[in-house]
Amino acid sequence: MAEETSGVGLARFWAFCPALDLISLLQQQQQQQQQQPQEQQQEQQQSLVQQQQQQDEQKQGQQQEQQQQEKQQEQQQEQQQQQQQQLESERLQQADGGQEPAHQPLQQQQQDGAAAAKASEDLLTVLLLGVSDVHHILKTTQQRAAAAAAAAAGGAAAAAAAAKGGAQQQARGEPKVRKTKRQNDTNTDSLAAAAAAAAAKEMQQQQQERSSSSS
Repeated sequence: MAEETSGVGLARFWAFCPALDLISLLQQQQQQQQQQPQEQQQEQQQSLVQQQQQQDEQKQGQQQEQQQQEKQQEQQQEQQQQQQQQLESERLQQADGGQEPAHQPLQQQQQDGAAAAKASEDLLTVLLLGVSDVHHILKTTQQRAAAAAAAAAGGAAAAAAAAKGGAQQQARGEPKVRKTKRQNDTNTDSLAAAAAAAAAKEMQQQQQERSSSSS
């Protein structure tokens, strides 16, 4: 009986083997079917990510193009403003009497300003030299007049000393003293006149030299 039972069990086992194989195959198919949608979803997600990246790159390219266009527009506006300013300045200068053009280089304007400043300095120097010359002439004239006055004082002192020699000598020498005094006065006047004439002549020569140099 035991052998019959074991034989029946084996027969049943072998009978169920194909069913087990079929079940395992079905399970594998289900797993594959479940995996395929997941892979498809992953591929779809990757494609969506790539599309998003491409869209972002396109947006960046569009933004760069817009920025370049805005820069070009700003440059064009600046050029137009500069042209309008130049035209306005030229129009104003033509209305004022046809002065220098507005597009004259800045360096030329600076050179003109420096030349004008140099001319002003030269004129001031000439004026200062003229004042210095006049001061020198006046000082020389004063010195000569002082020398003439000193000479006159010396002559007067000599006359006074001669007068103190005594009554008789004073009586005899009075005409001589008067003559000496008159001569000293004459010499003083001559010296003063000569000094004034020399000063006037020197001033006239300097004025002629300045006028000839300025012309």
